[in-house]
Amino acid sequence: MLIPLSAQTSGFSLRTVEFIEPTLEDGATAINNTTGHVDLVWSTQAPDPKITYELASAPTSEFEASVTRYQGVDTRSFVSGLPGGSHYFRVRILDSENPGPWSRPLEVDVNYVERSQVKWLMALGTACLIATTLIIVGGSLKTRKESN
Repeated sequence: MLIPLSAQTSGFSLRTVEFIEPTLEDGATAINNTTGHVDLVWSTQAPDPKITYELASAPTSEFEASVTRYQGVDTRSFVSGLPGGSHYFRVRILDSENPGPWSRPLEVDVNYVERSQVKWLMALGTACLIATTLIIVGGSLKTRKESN
């Protein structure tokens, strides 16, 4: 028995695609990210190694200025170099005659450590390095004087 592509199975069409990684925490609407990179993994109800997927990203949830990030048969894409702010991703099965519907968007919020905090931490680290160096040099000089 043939199952038409529009048939519903387990709550979604055989032609739909959904992100399976990264997963959202309970109650979250976006992935919080501090690294500027994300590993996206998606799946479809009827996996087929010949299916071509299209992954798109945009700076807004409306996808007006979307960019195709990937086209191919893989079900995973590593995206890096994301600037701070919100980024939206969606994926679909790409068929020249009848592309599938887009997945639900996945929002990734990239929040880097503020520069003022980085400068403060670098200054603190430098002070610790200088103090450690002075203690080592002072201890070495004291040991030389005592051994003479």
